[in-house]
Amino acid sequence: MKIFSVYTDEIAAIKPIFLDSMKDDWEVHVEYLGKAGEGNGDFHSRGWLDVQKKKLNFIINKIEENQGDVIIWSDLDIQFFAQCVPLIEQAIEGYDVLYQAERWPRKDEVNIGFAVIRCNEQTLALYRMALEYDLDELQVADQTAINDILAKNKTDVKWDILPRQFWAMSHYMHDKSVPPPDVVLHHANCTSPGTVNGKLVGSVELKLQQFELVKGYVDSNKVNAAG
Repeated sequence: MKIFSVYTDEIAAIKPIFLDSMKDDWEVHVEYLGKAGEGNGDFHSRGWLDVQKKKLNFIINKIEENQGDVIIWSDLDIQFFAQCVPLIEQAIEGYDVLYQAERWPRKDEVNIGFAVIRCNEQTLALYRMALEYDLDELQVADQTAINDILAKNKTDVKWDILPRQFWAMSHYMHDKSVPPPDVVLHHANCTSPGTVNGKLVGSVELKLQQFELVKGYVDSNKVNAAG
């Protein structure tokens, strides 16, 4: 199974965590996009918005190139704790695309940072339609666009959310849902830049802090379970 991602100079520090933590025997394709541009790649900066448009075009190209196959799109701000493929193979049966839930266990809002995509005309239409939105005007750019398409049934794509083991920080931020004991990955979302103790902290720094915090939590739980 192929997994695809992209990165810019601004988030290069995250790349080793993403790659080194993988537990599945995937065919990995990570494309370099250069500099994000204005805003240091921080959430909703001009550079970040430009990258979201490039990302949609990238995914569309990969769906076109891999017709008939199931591929994975992953944002780079993800660390893995166990194999994902067994859960993916079971969950994708009968569906065109699977996303993380933005909130757990609600199915009315998806997080598109980790997606299992069956490359067919339905998913191609979904991502092409998302690219037609004015992403600059949307709260979370391409994610808001795809949620709008799914909510309004604008395509005949068959979709569902991934199991709880595909955990995102937004699960905790919205619903106080912590990583389950059998968590397979952690998506370090909810990292809007802000001021902490009078210092501006950017999205990348917040993601690195979150990686460390969640890994410590997961590792501690494994030790406690073994003991």
